[in-house]
Amino acid sequence: MALSTTLGAALLIHAAVLHRLNSTPDKYFFLSYATHFVLAAIIFTAIVRMSKKHLHLTGFSFMAGSLLKFAVFFIFFYPVFNADGTIDTGETLYFLIPYFLSLIIETFFLSKILSGK
Repeated sequence: MALSTTLGAALLIHAAVLHRLNSTPDKYFFLSYATHFVLAAIIFTAIVRMSKKHLHLTGFSFMAGSLLKFAVFFIFFYPVFNADGTIDTGETLYFLIPYFLSLIIETFFLSKILSGK
């Protein structure tokens, strides 16, 4: 719930800022947010399942999730963003805003799991 609310609000705010700057979000804008949502949900599910059976490996699941997100970025998004030879600030933010927001939420819930609350 926190993930969808946070990323949904960020998407709306980010789109509003782009609109205010006379820029139109393209399909990769929305695809980036959707991809981060799906990956964060999968990672969170893996962390919860891992914590129930192998608590000592939970942190590794978290780190593997970050690796997965970067792999998806470099395989699918980087070639598109770099097609013109440069990656501009807007394209960078397409990735970084949902990445860091989902990372913060994952970290928060991981700390709750590891502290036993």
